[in-house]
Amino acid sequence: MKLRNNLFNFSDSHFSILSSFFGKALGVVTLIYLANILDQILFGLYSYVISLAAFIAVFIKLGLPPYIVKITSSLFALKKYAELKVLFMTVNRFLLLILIPLLILFVLCNFFFHQFFEKISYLELLLCFLISYGISFGEIHSSAIRGMGQIKSSLFPENFIRPVILIFMILIALNFYEKSVALILLLFFVAQLCTNIVYKIILVQIQKSKINNKHIIFNKEQLINRKEVGTFFY
Repeated sequence: MKLRNNLFNFSDSHFSILSSFFGKALGVVTLIYLANILDQILFGLYSYVISLAAFIAVFIKLGLPPYIVKITSSLFALKKYAELKVLFMTVNRFLLLILIPLLILFVLCNFFFHQFFEKISYLELLLCFLISYGISFGEIHSSAIRGMGQIKSSLFPENFIRPVILIFMILIALNFYEKSVALILLLFFVAQLCTNIVYKIILVQIQKSKINNKHIIFNKEQLINRKEVGTFFY
């Protein structure tokens, strides 16, 4: 399965501009719709929680996306597929381990710093942390895909899939359920989760078509000596 130019017959730069415009435009439409159907308090609370989630995501990512782009592109260009597999495993392990301090931070916010979040319910705060983790997960995997030259595949989930799924679910859910910030945050998280699943599928396809077909066999030395992958994670 060829992934290069796998979506449209546009150049990477043209597709980047088009997808970015589409994603931002649909995001603005979603905000305008929410501003019209929610009162000032609910809309302000939703905007606050999303901004807080984006702020927390900055600390979860730890500057990984540009690093991932750089190291992935280098390993992929040099055809060091074994080291690239080690990098993917390390990133996945990092994303699992980061859940522990994230859960600890959630507990601390609930019990010791709740006065700063008195306007936010426990469910809304939990969804805020989950959204921040989902955003970080997506950006890190998008960077890995971009580093392997799949520019269109890295942009499509974030700029097309997430905004389309989000506005579609909002239009349906708010017609059947009571309008609440928790519901909208849950829909945002589901849309981000769908986006991350697509990122995972794309990475699996790349591994099958570009990496696994090289008949890579790990040996003990390759798995232990990871200096070529970078010491950022260790």
